[in-house]
This record gives sequence, structure tokens and C-alpha cells, in this order.
Amino acid sequence: MRAGALQRQTQFLLLAALAAGMGYFGGLRPLKERIRSDQATVTNLWFRLSASNRALALPGGLTPENFQEQSALWEKRLAACRAAEKEIRDRLRIPEPVARRLRKPFFLIDFQTERQALAESLAAFAKKQGQAFSPGATNGLPVFTGEESDPRRLWLRLFFSEQLLRAAAWAKVGAVQTLQQLPAIESAAPFGRAAVELPMYLETRGDFDRLLDLIHALPRSGAALGESAGAAGLTNKPALFLRRLFVAKSSPTNPGEVRAQLTVSGIFLPKSRPGKEARVR
Repeated sequence: MRAGALQRQTQFLLLAALAAGMGYFGGLRPLKERIRSDQATVTNLWFRLSASNRALALPGGLTPENFQEQSALWEKRLAACRAAEKEIRDRLRIPEPVARRLRKPFFLIDFQTERQALAESLAAFAKKQGQAFSPGATNGLPVFTGEESDPRRLWLRLFFSEQLLRAAAWAKVGAVQTLQQLPAIESAAPFGRAAVELPMYLETRGDFDRLLDLIHALPRSGAALGESAGAAGLTNKPALFLRRLFVAKSSPTNPGEVRAQLTVSGIFLPKSRPGKEARVR
């Protein structure tokens, strides 16, 4: 009996060992190799993810921890940009009568009549201010040449020229000798529309301090200049921008008298994209 029991026990142990071996080689060992392979894949993906995070790191130190704080900061900056955009548009706003003319067909006879009346009005205003407008000043008001891609812009040039000459007489710069229209400049505006810049060349001769008054007045609106500017017809004056300035002494006996050459631009920001080219009627 003992020999039979010992034999069965031995067989059972052998069968158990055989089953364990078969389980290891048939199941555990392949699973171990698969785990090693998957671990290598996961490790490779982890390194790639880390490298991608370093390469595509968000600017400004933005992290998941400070996202809310940074988001509030960017909202504040966006509000400041929108406020600046509104201020810029307010300072560049064109009076409604001029804007209305830009929307209507261009009639040459109307423009020529308005130009002649404006030249006489400016000359009378300069005389009232004790200033001298040479023929080259009022003759420099824009004229129709037939080369304009959109003749309606002549109304803009006429408006900017009027405001520049009125500002010069208001500042009492002395003698305004020359006004000349320069080629238009078109560039992309920060508000999604093409900005139209219309430069003008102005040459004056007079007191240096009065020239400084004109330079200080150029970027300011008529409302910002006060009541005296309103009396000078600058109530609707938009901001004008000084592009170039050349100043030289004009008299050896009067050190305060200078000859100045200025390039001044008026800028127009259309509310919508321009349509078809206007025809002259």
C-alpha cells in the first residue's frame, strides 16, 4: 500500500511540475515578453511626449496651474487693445458730410466749385490771423488730373488740406509758401481694412516757437485743441501725422526765424471694403 501511495504521489508531483512548466512556457513567458515589448513602446512614447511638450511649450509661461490667471490677464489686454482701437478711430474720424461724398458719385463741377470757394475762404482766414498764404499754398489744393483710381478721394485730400492750412494759420507759423499733394500710400490696417494715407508737403517760414505749436497741434483733434481751434474752423479736425521735418535758419539777423519743410499725412480708415471704382460725372 505504501509503495502504491508513494508512486501515485510521485506521479501527481510530476504531473504538477509538467503543468507548471507548460503554463510558464505557454502563458507566462510570452506574457512576460509582451510586457517587455509594451514597456519599451510606452517608454518611447513618453520620451516623444516630453520632447513635444518642450518643443511646443506655450509662450508667456502659461501652464495648467496658472491658466485662469493668465486668461484674465489676456482678457484685460484685449480690452485695452479694443479701447485703443476706438480711440484711434475717434481721432481719425471723418466728418459725415465728407464721408457722405465718398459714398456718392463724383461730380467734377461740384468739386471744382468747392475747391475755389475753399481757396478764397482759406486766404481770407489767413489774412484775418495776420498770416500770409503765398499763391503756392492755395494753388496746392488737390485738383482733378484724371489719373486717380477713385476720384472720390479728392474730397478726402481737399478736407485734409483745408485742416492743415487752417492749423498753420491758427498756429500763426508766418508765411505758408507751398502746399503740394504727394502720392497716396495704401497699407494693411490693424482693423482688417486697407488704410489710405494721403501725404502732403508743406513749406513755411516764420517763428520757430509758432512752428512748434503747429507740430504739437497736428496729432490732436479739434476738440482737444479747445475753443480757439473751433473758432479757426478746426472743430472737425482729425489727427494728422508728421512723417518728415526739415528745419533751417532762414535769416542771419533773426535767429528765431526758420524755414521748415514738413510732410504731413491724413489717414482714412474705411468702414467697409471699397466697391467699384467711381466714375467722373
